Amino acid sequence: MDLATRGQRLLAVFLDSALISAVFAIAAYEGLPDAVRFLGLIAAAGVFAGNLWLLAKRGQTVGKRVVGIRIVLAETQENGGFIANVLKRGVLAGLPYFVLTLFTPVIGAVYVWTDILLIFRGSRRCLHDVIAGTVVIQNEPAAV
Repeated sequence: MDLATRGQRLLAVFLDSALISAVFAIAAYEGLPDAVRFLGLIAAAGVFAGNLWLLAKRGQTVGKRVVGIRIVLAETQENGGFIANVLKRGVLAGLPYFVLTLFTPVIGAVYVWTDILLIFRGSRRCLHDVIAGTVVIQNEPAAV
């Protein structure tokens, strides 16, 4: 099992963020006709649902799939499925951010940066990996 590099993980997050931002931008841009904005909203929902499905079934998002990495349980190197990959990594690890941000955005930002910067440890595990008991490993990139 080869761990994903920090660069691969950052590139995957960038690709995922760019994709969802692009479709949300279409939905939010008031200069476009309502029908086009509605299609942007449908596309955003599709990207979100597609990533949830990929996370549950393959341990990947679109960005992770393109880059060639995937999420597995640290102990077994098997896909953690919906519970580990979506609920624990996404919802449970993200909940403190939303709660802390209610008090002050600065505390929420500190939580997010702590999560991100933990990737520079030897284990390359972010806080959300630790919470979910996962690691991100090398996988064959998807053919595009």
